[in-house]
Amino acid sequence: MGARVVRPPALSAAVQGLDSGCSPIMGVNIMPKKLSYVLDGKKFDRDESVDPDIDADSYVDARAGVIRSYTDRKAFLKSFQDAGFQGNIQDAVKKRDEIKTRYDAMNDLQRAALQAEQVAEHAAKQRAIRNLLRKKGVSPEDHKALLKLHKAGEIGSMIVYDHAGCVGDWCYLPPVPHPKLSWYDWNDRISSLYNLGVLASLHQHTWFRGSCLWVPDFACYKNLGWWNKRISSIFFYS
Repeated sequence: MGARVVRPPALSAAVQGLDSGCSPIMGVNIMPKKLSYVLDGKKFDRDESVDPDIDADSYVDARAGVIRSYTDRKAFLKSFQDAGFQGNIQDAVKKRDEIKTRYDAMNDLQRAALQAEQVAEHAAKQRAIRNLLRKKGVSPEDHKALLKLHKAGEIGSMIVYDHAGCVGDWCYLPPVPHPKLSWYDWNDRISSLYNLGVLASLHQHTWFRGSCLWVPDFACYKNLGWWNKRISSIFFYS
């Protein structure tokens, strides 16, 4: 495949924890079938009780089976840090906002050039990953085998799926900003994902706008709750 994948330093401690069994991965569904939701401290029991159209930052507290949402940025940052996730969330948000501002300033020709570049890169990465899995005899639904490839430095970033349970049609996403998943025919298609060692934010609208869901754990997210098939852009913090 060429260059080996380097694990992001911000998540290195979590990745090292795999060997001691302290990380809930190895293909295990860490997301319960029934998720609970907390918006600005108020708990809801039903999936449809929280409107995903709100402009809020959310993160998956996978071990607790809770998606925590905040309309106040400071409250979100504090909650995320208090949860003990790896990496500096404030630096990550700053980086995303800087890239978003740069994209907003692009004219039509510049956006067209960006689209052509990313579509070509995406196609090349997809071919490389599919060839790798074919060569190794690994199914994209075999999460333990994918973990072994990651630990060998042969695959990283994220695989997304169009069905819950990390099954069905799939797409490999390299760790670069993806402002429009429609460029790859993946707008509003993602129902689950396998996070292979990256911090990422999933956005309801293109160009990293609208409601946002952070996935900080190195794990299989087999249930995205009411973000199911509502993701239009993804930002990676590698």
